[in-house]
Amino acid sequence: MSAGQRCSALRLLFLQDEIADQIIEMIAGAMDELIIGDPADFATDVGPVITTAAAQQLTRHAERMRQEARIIKVCDLGAEHAHGSFFAPHLIELKNAAQLTHEEFGPMLHVVRYRSTQIAQVLQSIRASGFGLTLGVQTRWSLFGRRSSRQLRSEILMSTAT
Repeated sequence: MSAGQRCSALRLLFLQDEIADQIIEMIAGAMDELIIGDPADFATDVGPVITTAAAQQLTRHAERMRQEARIIKVCDLGAEHAHGSFFAPHLIELKNAAQLTHEEFGPMLHVVRYRSTQIAQVLQSIRASGFGLTLGVQTRWSLFGRRSSRQLRSEILMSTAT
């Protein structure tokens, strides 16, 4: 109900190469089911962003991403979204996390693929970003989650798959 405008909203998702295509396909499929509309309606998944200026900032970012990254999916906005500060949810694949120069507060998810041998570089790119109020690690190895937390000096939400 916040249109991605929360500090805890997922904006950057690192996906290991072996699962990236499958996860991206699932996210894109879930985007097809989003209901974009009036935030007062409980059926709405994504409402407008907070101001027209916020929507314009997101539009500028999306235009930059069209040049520098790969736009995987953009939700359709209809005539009913013409009034207000609606911004279509986007799924964007980046070459690397450094392409995000500041946090975008809106319904945009950026994905970065990595190889399992590149974990140190992934953690370094997270540290270098200056972002990261909220961080989650999905892993089968709890030791990896604890090590990541120590290396990033952050409190992380860790989930271990069995």
